[in-house]
Amino acid sequence: MNEAFGARGVFTVRTVALAALVGCAGATPASDSADFPSVSHQENSPHAPNVEQAARPRGCGVEPSLEDLKSFEAAGVQLEFRTCVERVSSKLNGAQLGYLHSAGQTFPLGFGLEDTVRANCLTAPAKLGNFFRDAGVCSGVAQAMLALRCVRGGAAPSGCGFLDAVREYFHSSEDAEWWSIEGDALPVGVTTNRHGQRVPLEFASVVTFLDYLAAHVDPGPYDPKHTTEMDAGEVEPHLSPGTITFWDVNWAKPLKATRGQVLRELAARRGPTFTALTQLGWVYGAGAPQISRLEFRGQGDLRVALPERYDLTFERRDGSYVLVEVRQLMQSDL
Repeated sequence: MNEAFGARGVFTVRTVALAALVGCAGATPASDSADFPSVSHQENSPHAPNVEQAARPRGCGVEPSLEDLKSFEAAGVQLEFRTCVERVSSKLNGAQLGYLHSAGQTFPLGFGLEDTVRANCLTAPAKLGNFFRDAGVCSGVAQAMLALRCVRGGAAPSGCGFLDAVREYFHSSEDAEWWSIEGDALPVGVTTNRHGQRVPLEFASVVTFLDYLAAHVDPGPYDPKHTTEMDAGEVEPHLSPGTITFWDVNWAKPLKATRGQVLRELAARRGPTFTALTQLGWVYGAGAPQISRLEFRGQGDLRVALPERYDLTFERRDGSYVLVEVRQLMQSDL
């Protein structure tokens, strides 16, 4: 027997020819895109496997033997898994499905996706969570992710089954991400925003700024009176020291403002830049992925989009990004 060190201690590994028994037609990960870059662990990460570990089972369990796989078949696990995938597909709303299917969502977390799987598949009286644990996949987030990948693929019931999902877990090349999921941690080089969306760590200052705006706006119908006072010291580092341009399809012409003007209007809680930034925080804070999902683009200046609502431009300065332009794209009577 071989031994490998997993995130929760030492466990014994039995290597079996699982790949020869099952295919993985429905569990092929989506390709990466510029909007959602893939990330890998650094070699010195405490969560990163070394080369020897990368091909070995993870989590708290052991890769199933051929006999185990036959027992899963006899227990009706394939039907249980197909039922889970179908149920989750029917429970997700259009916004969640759009986010799930968006390009590059190799590990689609956040916006309530994994919670929907837990509620419909992994809690009693459902047996799927027990089946996964018996098969060595012991992290609830990892279990949810395997189901979500099948939902995303839109596969026929026979095209993405339980055995496919187990094989994906034990033989995926995306080892860094799986280690982080099962350890309830993030890979090196990744952070999350208030909605649980994974974001490259280099954009952490953008996430901090937008999360701060959202935290100071009431989540109900937009009303500038229902905003809380912002600390200039928290906002100032995220604003360009030069001119900041505000474009709004509802305005006759763009507004150019200095950082000082923006800070004064935020302190007074009135003025066009106060309205522009609090509306931005309100839209981003709504938590609906069709309008709150962040998309990162561009070389040099960073373009950050909230789909069909905002285009934001940030420039790199002193190791972080500062806001230089806000474009509001939707007609509004706010």
